[in-house]
Amino acid sequence: MAKAEKKAWVRYDDGKESGEEKYELLLWEDGEWTTSMAAKFVADAERPDAGRYFVSYQLVLEICRLSRLGYTIDI
Repeated sequence: MAKAEKKAWVRYDDGKESGEEKYELLLWEDGEWTTSMAAKFVADAERPDAGRYFVSYQLVLEICRLSRLGYTIDI
């Protein structure tokens, strides 16, 4: 039997449909994408246009962990 492919995807949600601007970390499991974690943006009065350039440190740590476990990560 072949090994299951380990895949992860970091998806940017601009909030137009969901109402929350965020990054989502999704894992490919049982033939579908499932959300592993999400990191919402916090408004910054000094840099209101920062938006998609802010990345949660916890999300970065999780991406690194998955990479070490052999996941192919698409951004």
